[in-house]
Amino acid sequence: MPDAAITAATQPSQPFSRELAEEPLQVPPQVPQWMDTHCHLQLLDDEAAAVATAAQDGVGLLLCVGIDAKTTEAALVAAHTFPGVWASSGLHPHSASDLAHEWELLSALAADPLVVAIGETGFDFYRDHSPPGVQEEAFRQQIAFAKTQDKTLIIHSRDAWADTFRVLADAGPPERFVFHCFSGGPDEARRAVEMGACLSFAGPLTYPKNETLREAARTAPHDRIVVETDAPFLPPQGFRGKTCFPAYTAKTGSVLADVLGLSRAETAALTTANACRVFRLPELSGVGDGGTV
Repeated sequence: MPDAAITAATQPSQPFSRELAEEPLQVPPQVPQWMDTHCHLQLLDDEAAAVATAAQDGVGLLLCVGIDAKTTEAALVAAHTFPGVWASSGLHPHSASDLAHEWELLSALAADPLVVAIGETGFDFYRDHSPPGVQEEAFRQQIAFAKTQDKTLIIHSRDAWADTFRVLADAGPPERFVFHCFSGGPDEARRAVEMGACLSFAGPLTYPKNETLREAARTAPHDRIVVETDAPFLPPQGFRGKTCFPAYTAKTGSVLADVLGLSRAETAALTTANACRVFRLPELSGVGDGGTV
């Protein structure tokens, strides 16, 4: 996530008050074609319109990602409001310095059954918003928490491959983890996959000059690939400079299909099945088993 939104999003928050711990995971009434595995609905002007437009374009499952306690609370509101939306609870590396006073609420919010992931967390050395050592402390704490909660870890790594791999190797990754908006080349893709990761590809996959990123996608095993938007950021080619929406998952997915040599329908079924597996979402009939998508 670009840093401009981090400051705007990190304001004092009140605890999420709805007592819905026993509510089962929501399953959309029909099997979707695509899942957006990483978006920030809470940072869009009209969440309901974004969800409705995504569904119209075949994007029926969304993971709304928290970057601090306030946005995690908002992600949970979205998850409890819109069928097919789940949430994550996490502290972005830009806000790692806030770990001490954010952690109690973040960890409490993570207990909600609609929170299926921890993060986004990791390293971002492109901007100097939190010192590297502080980012590492927050990253390690969220790795450990993902393990104890048996939830998927969402990793943000920007200009920080060596440190990201070093900490994962030392701490030991959780059973399920995803490199959000994967930005590396074939070597980083192979290393991440060897460690057990899934790779999530976003709008930059569609940019004409990003052939190295497309080669990384070709390198990855098909069962380790998912797709995302990072909405409202990183729109695909043709929408650059504009707000990104979850509906654009299908546009990035279309380019991914060409990269993998698969049809759009095959790529939708593949990436949605992978996403449901890595985030342990309810089994959806027809996804990844040859059924209609």
